[in-house]
Amino acid sequence: MLKLELGRTQKQSCDGISRRHALQLGSTALLGGMSLPWFMELQAKAASSHAAQAKSCIFLFLEGGPPHQDMWDPKPEAPEEIRGLFSAIRTNVAGTFITDQLPLCAKMADKYSIIRSHSHRDNGHSTGYHYVMTGHRPTFKDGDNPVPNNDYYPSIGSVVSRELGARSPLPAYINLPHPMGAGGPGFYGAEYAPFVIESDPTQPDFEVKDLKPVARLTQKRLATRKRLLAGIENFERGLHGRAQEMSTYYLKAQKLITSPAAKKAFDIHAEPQQVREHYGQT
Repeated sequence: MLKLELGRTQKQSCDGISRRHALQLGSTALLGGMSLPWFMELQAKAASSHAAQAKSCIFLFLEGGPPHQDMWDPKPEAPEEIRGLFSAIRTNVAGTFITDQLPLCAKMADKYSIIRSHSHRDNGHSTGYHYVMTGHRPTFKDGDNPVPNNDYYPSIGSVVSRELGARSPLPAYINLPHPMGAGGPGFYGAEYAPFVIESDPTQPDFEVKDLKPVARLTQKRLATRKRLLAGIENFERGLHGRAQEMSTYYLKAQKLITSPAAKKAFDIHAEPQQVREHYGQT
């Protein structure tokens, strides 16, 4: 078996492979025709064979959630000042233990992954928040927390929105129940900002604001406005800058308020009462 160690070196090319490694890979053409292009082809095939199947992702971010050692990593062998307060119980995955406060989660541990190695030295709430949401250390001090506070680096939601784009009239990045501190688009620009839902779903008159046309705006008037806008944009060919950005917003908003799929997706009253109670009236 041929084993090639492609570890970190001081002098690397932009793809992470050093010149020495490239020469080593090239020389393996003498061994059964394993050339560098062939090696790269195998690497590409391996990546494509594990394509993601998920169409959407729900990211639950707990702003100051329960401590890890009291939930997923009880550290029963650690000293008293480090280990969690609760006892450890087995899960349905051999060798995996969580605390006795999560008996239902213990029965389905094969359905999720626990990452125990993630950590950082920033114990500030707003700064740690920024670090997790963007992957970059903040440039501001903890407590300085405008919304959004990631005016430079984009949040993970904006990255997904930009890279994958919308697959339906629904926004690619939806945020609730309030704007997230580091959930903005950063240098990507407002086009990749989240669609924020701030209405209270427990209220009987709950609806997503700005999702339906103004009552006095008939379909005929809406069509007239669309033709007028199209005429102006056609006259001003080669839109750029702020004008082009606003044109994109108009188109996205138009698709959203006229989309049956969007109305159905946000119609919480269509859900059976039993289902809503199961999730919790919050």
